[in-house]
Amino acid sequence: MHYGDKNEKIPLHWAAGNGQIEVVNALLAQKGIDFNAEDEDRYTPLHLAAKNGQIEVVNALLAQEGTDINAKDSYEKTPLHLVAENGQIEVASALLAQEDVDIDAKNKDGDTPLHLATQNGYKEVVNALLTKKDIKIDIKGQHKKTPLHLAAEGKNIEIVNALLEKGADVNAQDEYEITPLHLVAARGYIEVINTLLAKEGVDINAKDRSGNTPLHLAVRYGHKEVINALLKIDAYINAKNQNESTPLHWAAENERIDIIQAILAKEGVDINAKDKYGDTSLHWAADNGYKDVILVLLARGADPLLRNSYDMTPISLAKNNEIRQLLQDAENELRKMKDIKISKSKISLYKFLQANEASLTRCAQNLIFLLEVRHSKEQYKKDNPIFAKIIDAQYEAMEERVRLEKEASSAMVRMYQLSGMKVHEHLSRLIVANLINIELKKLIIANINAIDKEDGRALLHLAAEKGQIDEVKDLLERGAYINAKDQSGYTPLHLASATGHADIVEYLLKIDAKNVLLAEGMDVNTKNKDGETALQMATKNGHQGVAKALLAAGMKDHPSTKVDKTQIQENPALSEEPSF
Repeated sequence: MHYGDKNEKIPLHWAAGNGQIEVVNALLAQKGIDFNAEDEDRYTPLHLAAKNGQIEVVNALLAQEGTDINAKDSYEKTPLHLVAENGQIEVASALLAQEDVDIDAKNKDGDTPLHLATQNGYKEVVNALLTKKDIKIDIKGQHKKTPLHLAAEGKNIEIVNALLEKGADVNAQDEYEITPLHLVAARGYIEVINTLLAKEGVDINAKDRSGNTPLHLAVRYGHKEVINALLKIDAYINAKNQNESTPLHWAAENERIDIIQAILAKEGVDINAKDKYGDTSLHWAADNGYKDVILVLLARGADPLLRNSYDMTPISLAKNNEIRQLLQDAENELRKMKDIKISKSKISLYKFLQANEASLTRCAQNLIFLLEVRHSKEQYKKDNPIFAKIIDAQYEAMEERVRLEKEASSAMVRMYQLSGMKVHEHLSRLIVANLINIELKKLIIANINAIDKEDGRALLHLAAEKGQIDEVKDLLERGAYINAKDQSGYTPLHLASATGHADIVEYLLKIDAKNVLLAEGMDVNTKNKDGETALQMATKNGHQGVAKALLAAGMKDHPSTKVDKTQIQENPALSEEPSF
C-alpha cells in the first residue's frame, strides 16, 4: 500500500488523481503514509488532484499537517501552476487560501501561475490570483515577458484590463525590449491597442532591440486601424530603427498607398528621410518598381535628385523603362522648379517651401487663408505647365483624402507648393511666426498688404471675416492697411461687422496710429460700393453686439471714429438705444 508501481505511483497517487475521496481518506488514515510521495514525474498526490480539479481530494490533502503545497514536479511546477494552466478555479481558490502558498513560484521556463493563467486565458483564475496583495504583477517569465505581455499577445482584453487596473507596467520590456504595445501593433489588435493607449504614461515611441517603434511594426505588417490610432495621438512619424528606416520607408516597401497617404497627412513628416544606406522612400519604391507609390511620393515632394551612399539616385534603381522615364521627367521638372525664385529675391521658392513645410502645414490646419485660394486644378496646370504632371498625380493619389471645403490637409499644402503658388503672399502671417531667417521675414512682411487678384482682398480682410483675432492683431502690428478696400468696397471693419465678430470690431475701433504703426485712423463711416457702412451691415445681419460697439465708438471724441446714428436700419434687436 506504501510501495509504488513501475511509474513510482503509490495508491494515493491514483486515488487522488481520480477523485476517489473515500479511498483517499482511508489511505490517509494509514500509519506512515507518505502524502508527499513523488512519482517518476515528481508529481505528488496534490499535484494530480489539483491538475484534475478534484476539490474534495485537494481539501483532504491540505488538511494533512505537513502537506507540501509548493512541491515542484520535474518541470518545477507547483500544484498552483497546474490549476492555473488548466483553469481549475475552485482548486485555485482553495490553494490561494493557504497562507504558505507561493504565488510567485517559477517553473523551469521562469513562468509563474499568473503567467500560465494569463497565457491560457483563464480570467477567473487570473482574478483570483490578483486578489493576493503581495503578488508580483510585473514579474518576468519566459523571454522576460510579463503577464501583461501575454494578455496583450493573446488578445485577451478582459485580462489586459484586470492587470492594468492592478497597476501592471504598460511599458514593460521583454528580452528583445518589446513592450505590450509593440506586440499588439504588430498583430493589429485594435481593441487592445486602444486600451493600452488610454493608459497614462504609455510610451508610444518605445523602441525594441531593433529600434522599431510600435508604428514601425504596424506599418510593416499593414495594420491601418492601428496606424491611425497611433498617428492620432502623435506617434513620432520620423522615428528611425537600427537601419535608420522610418515608417514611411516600410509603407513604400509594402506598396501600401493608403498607409503612405495616412503618414504623409501628418505634419512634419520627412518625405526625404534616408536610411543608413542613404536610401529614401523613393529609392525603395523605385527599386521595387512600384509606379503608384512613386507617383504619390513625387506628388508630395519626394526629391528624385537625392543620392544614396552609393551615389545612386532613384532613377538608377528603376526596374523598367516606364519607371525610369517617370523619374527622369520628375528630375527635369524638379530642376526647373528649383530655378524659380521668390519675386524680388534670389531665394528659391522650392527650397523656401521645403524648409518651412511644418509652418505651411500649420497654416493648412488653421484653414484661414488656404481655403481662400480659388484656383482649380486645370487652372493650375494652365498657369504652371511645368507642374502639370505632378498636379495630376497629386489629385489622382489624394482625391479621396482631400476635402478642401471642410479640411485643408497637409496634402493640399504640398500641392500648392508644387504648383508654384506664391505662398508667401497668401500664408504670410502664420509662416512669419515660424521663420528663423530674418531676410525671409523682411521679404514676406513687405508683401503683407498684397491683394488677391480675384476679389482685391488682403490678409487683413480674410482674418477679419474669419474671426481670427490673433491674426488681426499681428497683421496690424506688422503694418497691414486698416482701411484697405476690396473690389466691393469692403474694409476689414465691414467684413467683421457683417459676420458678427464683435471682438475684432472692438479691437479695430480702438486702434491708435502711434502704437500700431498705422498711417491713418479708423474710418467707421466709410461705405462699400452699395453705399453701406459697417453699422448698417451689422444691423442688417442682426449682430447687436457689433452694433453696440460701433455706437459706443461714435460717442467718443476721436474724429475718425464718429458714427452717424441715422444710418441704423430697422432691426427689432436694436429698436431701443443701447445702454452702456
